[in-house]
Formats: sequence, C-alpha cells, structure tokens
Amino acid sequence: MPDASLNEVRALCRKAARGAGYGWGMAEEAGRFAWMLSRRGLDGPRAILLLVQQVDGNDPRGHAPNPAKIGWESTTGMLCPLAVGVSLLDRSDRLCSFLPLRFRNVMSPILLVAAVELLAAGRGIAVRMKWDGMSYPDLMNGQCTGQDCLDIRSVAGEVRMELAAERGSGIAGLVARQPVDSDIWDGLERYARRTYAPATALSRIRGAGERDTDLAGLSA
Repeated sequence: MPDASLNEVRALCRKAARGAGYGWGMAEEAGRFAWMLSRRGLDGPRAILLLVQQVDGNDPRGHAPNPAKIGWESTTGMLCPLAVGVSLLDRSDRLCSFLPLRFRNVMSPILLVAAVELLAAGRGIAVRMKWDGMSYPDLMNGQCTGQDCLDIRSVAGEVRMELAAERGSGIAGLVARQPVDSDIWDGLERYARRTYAPATALSRIRGAGERDTDLAGLSA
C-alpha cells in the first residue's frame, strides 16, 4: 500500500482523469477534488478511480449538468460530480437562490463533498448533502471515517443538497499524507500512462521508453 503525499495524490488523479478523456481543465479539478478529500482523511484516489472507470470510453461532456433541467440532468442521464461541482462554484454568488437541489444519477458522489468544502471556504456557504444513507457534514464530524465512507455505490440515484446551519468541523484535523490501496494506485496509473508521450528515437537515447532489447525480449 503506497503512502502518498497529497501532492502525489493530486498529480496522479489529474493525469488519470486526463487519461480517461477529460480535458486538462477538468482534469485539474479532478486532482483538486481528490486533494480536498484526502486532506480530510477521505479516500480521494478511490473516488477518482470510481469516476474514471465509468467515464472511460465516453465523451465526458455528455455527463455535464444542464442547470435548466430538473435535477440538472445531463444528455447521457449520468452526472459527473466534477462538472456539477464546478457549476456550483461558478454560481456561488447566487447559489442560495438555487437551493434546495436534487441531482439524479451522480457518479462517485462523494467527490461533491470537495465542492461543498470549497463553497464553505470561499463563500462561507454551509450546505447539507445527502445520498444513499450518507450525509454531509455528518461524515466530516467523525460519524464516518476513511474507507468506510467510500463503501457505497459508485452511482447515487439521487443527491439532495440544501442550506445548512453550519459547516462540518472535520474528521480529525487535516492530514499531509494518505495510505492508498495498491489496486487503487495501480488502477489510476493505468489511466495516467495514457497521457505519456510515445517514445521517440531521441528520447530512447536519453533513456525514455522501451529499449530495442526490451522489445526483442517480448517477441522472443
């Protein structure tokens, strides 16, 4: 089980999202959201892997919310939590007029916690969120910790969001590093490798990519 710094988590999740088809802008948000969860002691890498496994092979733009529709439904019927979170942050100056909200079929819904945390930090807006028996800010107040918070479906049929009296106080303070299951780390790396440029003759001379001897061994 790798013990990763939060910066390592952020970088790998960003590359994994890009490898799954997200543009670099939304991939940056994937890294930021994972970092936000991980610093709170939640499993940000697992949340991103749950997301990219579902998005892989599709155009991520098809999972973007349409605020004009009930439940902010996407064209595919499945909502991306990164896109929903960014839309909420973009509307933070008038978010109170939107709440309460109900989102349908949200992939990896725990990622929305990062957006809610950013709303609280940037705008002082306290939001209560519920899905599949989980509740924020309860999970930030010690009632749910670490891996247990992610033992839920990778899709929430409905996520309810409303104004709250106060924001969560945090699980046990902020952390600087996070243990990550090897299968989760390896899964993210498989997506991240798609972002690496193919080796050229010059880069091989400099030590990048597979060597001819490596290829010969594979073909033997």
